[in-house]
Amino acid sequence: MYGINFILSIILFKWRLIMNIIQKNSSNIIWGDETDSGQLGHFYPFLFPFTIGDHTFFYGQNIERSRYGRFIRELHPGGIVSWTTDETDINYGPSLSIRPVLYTVGKRVFIRAQMIDHHKLWYIQEVLPGGTFGSIINQGYYNIEYSAQFPYLIDGKTFIFNQTFDEKKGNFYIVQEMMPDGNHGEITDEGTWNSFYPFQFAYTVGKRTFYYGQTRDNNYWFIQELLPDGRIGSTTESGNWHSFYEVLFPFIFKGRTFYYGQTRDNNYWFIQELLADGKLASSYQSGYFEHFYEVQFPFTFGEHTYFFRHSNDKRWFIQELLL
Repeated sequence: MYGINFILSIILFKWRLIMNIIQKNSSNIIWGDETDSGQLGHFYPFLFPFTIGDHTFFYGQNIERSRYGRFIRELHPGGIVSWTTDETDINYGPSLSIRPVLYTVGKRVFIRAQMIDHHKLWYIQEVLPGGTFGSIINQGYYNIEYSAQFPYLIDGKTFIFNQTFDEKKGNFYIVQEMMPDGNHGEITDEGTWNSFYPFQFAYTVGKRTFYYGQTRDNNYWFIQELLPDGRIGSTTESGNWHSFYEVLFPFIFKGRTFYYGQTRDNNYWFIQELLADGKLASSYQSGYFEHFYEVQFPFTFGEHTYFFRHSNDKRWFIQELLL
């Protein structure tokens, strides 16, 4: 006869197998069918959605110096991608060393990019209506490399948060206002932190704006308020996750604000609501995907929210979020 330990091990194995199947299929609860899919000529580690007028586009930048290293394509209702509206060469060396950020000031959209190398060159370029690249309106050199950056909007003003990865100098950060012509304005806040936060994003709920950051140091995360004058306010919530999430971003679903994360560790993903007091909701949706998708972003048409996912094998697909 089998021993009790053997029987218990079989029961435990079957229980884990059943739970694994349930968790891997739990994504079917909130994810709709694919609305579009395809394959790009390169892997694009930088993909950003943006809107000009009534049109929604996304910007892509690949990982190597090449012809047509940057592109803009339009997104359509129903979660469909159309043809490329513009594309240009990568002229500044390997694009992994160029960190872009897209931001909107009024009705105009700009790209600010910095070379993360000894040159520290930065440039600002406008994106024109119709989804085409405009001229470079300004360029220069920083004294420091900003490895993390995100834009945000408060009371009609646009700011960009920048942080450097430099423990010797205290992981310095600045907040800078961006002017209506797309250029840099005044620095509104600056300081140092004990850790570098490689994945950060801003979000607004009601009349308050916050930002969320996570570091690899014990997977610590926090939420802090962003003030209308461009300063950083107090921390509203913080904690530690079991995993580090390489993909993190907020999105709007039927008037409510959520955020999504996926970790490379076991392809686990989650969706959790962001509340108006700067805290996280207690409940959340979660599951496991078959793959880890290095680059993902949300976009919305009316009451329909879609996720664009892109993996390092160059494939991409779009899926509607149902919740």
